[in-house]
Amino acid sequence: MKHALAALGGLIFLAGCTAVPVATMVRLGGFDEKQLATLDPAVMRVRVAAPPGFVIDPGQTRLAVRLRSGEDKRTEEFELAATLHRDGRRPGGPFAPDIPVKETTLRLTPASQNAFRRMQAFVLGRVADQVDLEVHVGLEKAPPGATELTVWIDVMMSPGEGYVPLVDGGRIELYKTKVY
Repeated sequence: MKHALAALGGLIFLAGCTAVPVATMVRLGGFDEKQLATLDPAVMRVRVAAPPGFVIDPGQTRLAVRLRSGEDKRTEEFELAATLHRDGRRPGGPFAPDIPVKETTLRLTPASQNAFRRMQAFVLGRVADQVDLEVHVGLEKAPPGATELTVWIDVMMSPGEGYVPLVDGGRIELYKTKVY
């Protein structure tokens, strides 16, 4: 695939299964360096949802962009800051009730907005074979005895486009990761 979509990693890494919605693959399948160069980092948002009792650590959660052009590779990680914590619901499936979640909405910090703009300047005039977006999620707290985390991750590139789901109910086994 020319343009990969998203991966969940960092402090929590995948040991279970995740789902990238087909609509997301179609919508972001054509995401390239030209579109990356036109984004306004001040309005970009990342939303992470997890069941109640799990607390997302904004200070350890990052947005990463990986670029590849031929043999040249570049990865940039951008710090995020929480802008909103709220209760929400996610669809439970065709025959299952909705799932209550705690949503954390994050934005790029001012320093990361500047770093993102520098990366955009670097991209101008280049052709990228691959542009990957990743969200590395930090987990601050888990309920006692929890062995698995279900997570939903959405990204908003611009307010006009709204949120795009990157991970839709991905399951992560907690015994394989550290919770700080």
